[in-house]
Parts: sequence; structure tokens; C-alpha cells
Amino acid sequence: MASLRYRIHFLLAIMLCLAALNTRADSAKTQDLLESKVLLLMDYHKARPSNVQEFVMSEKLDGVRALWNGKQLLTRNGRVIKAPACFTKHFPPFALDGELWIGRGEFEKALALVQKDCTHCPCSGDREALDSSRGDSSREDSIWERARYYVFDVPMCGALESKAPKPQDQAHKVSKQAAQGAKGAHCTLFERLKVLESYLASAPTMPISLIKHEPISSEKQLFKRLQELSEQGAEGLVLRKVAAPYERTRSPNALKLKTYSDAECKVVAHNAGKGKYAGKLGSLTCEQETTTKGVAGLMRFKIGSGFSDRERQSPPPLGSIITYKFYGTTKNGFPRFAVFHRIYQNP
Repeated sequence: MASLRYRIHFLLAIMLCLAALNTRADSAKTQDLLESKVLLLMDYHKARPSNVQEFVMSEKLDGVRALWNGKQLLTRNGRVIKAPACFTKHFPPFALDGELWIGRGEFEKALALVQKDCTHCPCSGDREALDSSRGDSSREDSIWERARYYVFDVPMCGALESKAPKPQDQAHKVSKQAAQGAKGAHCTLFERLKVLESYLASAPTMPISLIKHEPISSEKQLFKRLQELSEQGAEGLVLRKVAAPYERTRSPNALKLKTYSDAECKVVAHNAGKGKYAGKLGSLTCEQETTTKGVAGLMRFKIGSGFSDRERQSPPPLGSIITYKFYGTTKNGFPRFAVFHRIYQNP
């Protein structure tokens, strides 16, 4: 009898363990979905939308993509951004998608934020010390002081909260009405952004801003605005279809428009220079995923221009991801006049 009771208890223990593992696996899958699959922009000229009036436009910020999962900031590849606790102290308990941005032409400084650990809180430190450090852009505290998180979407319409403890402060509570969003199948872009707008209206001051969206009356007005912003040093425009849901893929409902095209590729070789570049980098060999007639593959090509003397002396490391500019493609799909732009991600 005792032996039978022991077997029953043993089987129950195994069943409970399996149930716990399945729960954890489901939770991990949900978290992976949030952290690894994000909205990606399609080139405007490739998508060729039939009605631009269905879209709104905003400036394409020259910063670093950052996802907030309710507990921490992540890169679009799911790597944790170790921001000072004071920077994210009052962030909401629901997911956000946006850009860490310092200013036009300040991409390298924004990139430094995600490449360094900064877990202390200089943001709330001695004001005189911060002011005196303005001339030293390498100081992490002064860089974080200048950074803001510009949000362009609320992926789950505020409905999915993270595992983070819910703040007790009344200002941190999101109204159920806002979190539910539209009664239809999904929240529209403005319904999703309204969730964050409501939260910011009642929460303490924090380094979060909503990206400003402008209506588009015609393609002529769109390109006029592109020219205006480009002359001011902006990277380009982002177009979002108002009625579309948040899509975790590259979508014709979310577009980028620039005076040039750009893309990312992986550095697989350094090619020695000749003549005035002897002993330095001559060109990079890059590898990029491509699809031809529905068949996925890889293409390799060289990039030999756009590098500064310092970059030729110390080129982007093998395995790093770089952004390059180009002006159209050949009939075989290779970029025309590829020019190095910047390091996108170190290996």
C-alpha cells in the first residue's frame, strides 16, 4: 500500500514539473516574439503605395532602434541596452518601439549608448558636474543626459504587460479602456499611440517623446517635405499606414523614403589598398541576403568608397554589420555605386 502511494506521489510530481516547464516555455516564446521580431521598413520606391493619403509621415531619426519590453531596453536583435536606472525609472509597464536619439548627425554618440554599460544614475547626479562635462562627449553621463527615447509605436496596444513588478504609483496605471484599444481586430496606429499619450499625461516626467506624425495630402507634398528635411540635415522620412496593425515583419504599410537608398551587409573580408592607400584598406567585401524569383541566397560585392582615413587605417571588423548607400541596382540585383555609410553593429 505504501509503495502504491509513493508511486502516485511520484507521478504527480512529474506531471507538475512538466506543466511548469510548458508554462515557462510558453512564456519564453511570448517574450521571444516581443524581443526578436519587430516592425521593419520597406523602401518607398519598392512598395509604391497607390494612395499616400492613407499614410502619415515623420522624420526618420538617425539614432539607434530600441525596444522597451516593460522592464528593459533592447536592441532590435534582442540584446539588452544597459541604460542608467534613472533613465527608464518611470517608463510604462507595457511594450514600446522607438529610437534612442540625440540629434541629427549624432548617430555615433547614440551608438555609444548601446555599446557601453552604464548602470549607475548620472542622470540624477550633480548638475554642476554634468554641465562641466558638456565639452567631453565621451562621458556616458553627458550623453545619456542628452538622449531621449522617441516612440513611434505601442506594439501590443498596451494590453501585454511584462513580468516586471507593477508600480504602485497611481500615475503608472494604464486605463483599461486605453489598453483595450479598438473594438476591431487590431488597434490603428493612432489608437496605439494614444495609450502612451494617456500614460505620459499622468506619469512623472521622463525622457520619452512621441514622434510627430504629419498627414500627407499628395506625393508632391511628400517629396517637398523630404527635400525640406534633407536640407536641414535629416536622414529622410518614415511613412506609416494609419489603419494598419503593428506588423512584426518588413511591411508595405511602413516605409522609408530618402534621397538615396541604403541597406545593411556583413563584412567578410578586408582588401588591401594600392597606391595612396597602400598599407591601408582598399575595399571591403560584403555579404548580403537576397531573394531572386522567390529563391533566397547570398550575394557578395565590394565597397571601396566612403571611408575616412581613420576608417581605412582601422576598418570595420570582420563580422560587423555596416550600412551602405547606393543608387539603384543592376539587372542582377547588385547595388550601384555602393558607398560606405557607417558601422551598424559590431560583431
